[in-house]
Amino acid sequence: YLLERGPNVLADVLSLERASMERKAIVPTPRVALRMLTSHLIEQGLAEALVARNRTNGRAEAGVVAPRDSTRTYTWVMGSEPGPAMTFLIGEIARETQARGGPWLCLGGANVPSVAEYKRGFAPELTPFFRVRGISHPVLRLREAWRQLRSDG
Repeated sequence: YLLERGPNVLADVLSLERASMERKAIVPTPRVALRMLTSHLIEQGLAEALVARNRTNGRAEAGVVAPRDSTRTYTWVMGSEPGPAMTFLIGEIARETQARGGPWLCLGGANVPSVAEYKRGFAPELTPFFRVRGISHPVLRLREAWRQLRSDG
């Protein structure tokens, strides 16, 4: 594979991410919002778009938008075709993170069994993350409470 990076590969990353979500029957993030947010982070130098291209046909087979700081890299928006391209890409990201002196690479969550099993193959240290939500409008709070009641059974 060839590693390619920069804002010009963002369309490939988003296309691969969408196809991966559809294969796993996961509702994808709204396209316009995801494109705007990832573009903004890349323009501000807070994230980087990377793809693994097949050396033979030049097709992007894996892609990641990776937010980073001086010591950490997060694999955030990810997608790939079935095959080894994502493993190559994560390996390259890990090498670059280590070369910059960063000891920390976050592979992100894995709420899909096949994704969890794939990420488990890297022998990561599981780190809990927390999500905090605030809903200010009373009608929306009521709707959220109703949704929680229904999901709790």
